[in-house]
Amino acid sequence: MAEAAVQVIATTISGSLRDWSKIERIVPLFREHGHEDVDLHVVESHRQARDITRELVAAGCRKVISAGGSGTFNSVLEGCIDSGVALERISLGFLRKGSADLIGKVLGMPDDIEAAIGVFAECLATEYTVRCDVIRASTGPGGAAPRHFVGYGGAEIFGRVPHFTENRHTKYYKGLLSQCFGDLGPFFVGASLAALARILRPGAGGHRLWSIPGDHHRQRRPGAESAPGPVRAPWLRGLSRLCPA
Repeated sequence: MAEAAVQVIATTISGSLRDWSKIERIVPLFREHGHEDVDLHVVESHRQARDITRELVAAGCRKVISAGGSGTFNSVLEGCIDSGVALERISLGFLRKGSADLIGKVLGMPDDIEAAIGVFAECLATEYTVRCDVIRASTGPGGAAPRHFVGYGGAEIFGRVPHFTENRHTKYYKGLLSQCFGDLGPFFVGASLAALARILRPGAGGHRLWSIPGDHHRQRRPGAESAPGPVRAPWLRGLSRLCPA
C-alpha cells in the first residue's frame, strides 16, 4: 500500500441525520481537489474502525482520516497503536461527522463537508501541524486493557455516559437528538441516564483509586498518563511515544 494514499474510516450513523449523508460525498470532493488516491472504508462500529485501521496501517498506510465523532477518532487512534507502527510515522485526520465533535472544534475544522475537505486538501499541501496530548488510561494488574485517547475522557458518572450514547441502538436516538437540539442534546441525555443509573445503584463499582502522572510531575488521583506530541490540524501526526506504565 502506498504511504501517500489517504484512507478514510467512516462510521455509518455517527452524528445527526444530516451528518449521515456526508459519507457519500467524501471521495468525490477529494477528487475535485486533485486527490485520486483516497479510499473510503465504511464501518458499523468503533470496534470495526479500530480493527480496519490496524490492518491498513500495518499494511503500509500512513495517512488516515476518521470520519465520525470523538469516539470514532479514538478508535482509529487505538488501531494505529495496535498496528505496532511508530505514531510519529502516522498522520491522523478528523472529519467532523459526530454529535459534539469536540476534537474537530478544537482543531478549527468546519462542519460543512465541502469546506472540511478543502481544509484537508490545503493541509496536505502545506503540512500544517499543531501539537496535542495522547492519554493512556489503565487499571491495575488483572484489570481491563489500557485505553488511549485524544481530547477528553471521563470517570465515574462521566465515564458511564458512553454506555448510553455509543452503542449502535442508541446511535439512532442520538442522530435525532443532534438534528433537533444540536450538539449538546445527546450528551445531556446520556449524562442524565448515567446519573439516574448511579442513583438506582449507588454501591455499584466499589471504591477506586486513581493516579494521573503528568509530563513533568506526578500527582495522586485516579489513573491516566499523558504524553505530548506534534499533531497536524486537521492532520494529527507524529504523536510522541506514550509514557511507560
